[in-house]
Amino acid sequence: MTKSSNNANSLLAALTRLVYKARLVPISYLPALQQHFAARLKTADPLIRRYLSFLNYQPPKTFPNARSVLVLARAQPLLRVAFRHKGKTLRALVPPTYFDYHKCEREVRGVLKEHGFSMARSKLPQKTLAVCSGLAQYGRNNIAYVPGWGSFVKLFAFWTDVPAGAVRLQPPRMLGECRACRACITACPTGAIGSKRFLIRASRCITWHNERPPDVPFPKWIKPGWHNCIVGCLRCQGVCPANRGVPGKVEVRGRFSEQDTAYLLKGSFTGTRAKRMDARLRRVGLELSVFPRNLRVLVTGP
Repeated sequence: MTKSSNNANSLLAALTRLVYKARLVPISYLPALQQHFAARLKTADPLIRRYLSFLNYQPPKTFPNARSVLVLARAQPLLRVAFRHKGKTLRALVPPTYFDYHKCEREVRGVLKEHGFSMARSKLPQKTLAVCSGLAQYGRNNIAYVPGWGSFVKLFAFWTDVPAGAVRLQPPRMLGECRACRACITACPTGAIGSKRFLIRASRCITWHNERPPDVPFPKWIKPGWHNCIVGCLRCQGVCPANRGVPGKVEVRGRFSEQDTAYLLKGSFTGTRAKRMDARLRRVGLELSVFPRNLRVLVTGP
């Protein structure tokens, strides 16, 4: 075994100690992955095809030594954020996918550097890489599930100069629990999840609509009671049997006073106060630009 291979194995062990699960995929596998993903997109909602038009299967020109893609999963808590409004406290959740990206990126980059390797950000389909590399499986709700962690995870994919041995890319697999289960289909109030395939109807998904620009109103067919997170949606994951027994921690990371909430609902963000508020929100994966729209539907309805 070469020194480089030893370093690669040591790298993966170090990431495991930091509570990551990882796979290395050689870049020679990416053309096949691209073909597979393109075939899946042919049956997807046109909205998904437009949304994923940013994907790029070539390493950046600034990183010419790319040899592999490091695919990672990290267990994440749910975040709870409290807003005081008219004498009451609204407790809203933030799903695991929205926060701590830069913190994790710095952590992974540091581990790579310690082992003599480098990395660069990618624009690759993270869920597809995780599933085809054997790191995860699809749920019927089109969400990736990692063994032992369920769907409460954050996925990453970085270009690296780490040598990768031969791996066997797998066809996408659905969780065994999903075959005889309709819990997520029943729980989804908008009918976004179907029973025939992994792909969802993106145009019906609450997550899609509450990630839109702040000047885009919610469709009138979305009822106020359907909203359950300050961004994203957790209805299908909350009822999922595959998440039972998963250590789904809830971390309280933000508390906003009456004055803060009134400021966020007002929607006029300039000056020093806006910068301070933006910094507070980013700690919980939120951006000042999503307010006042998303907060308003939770506290008063659209």
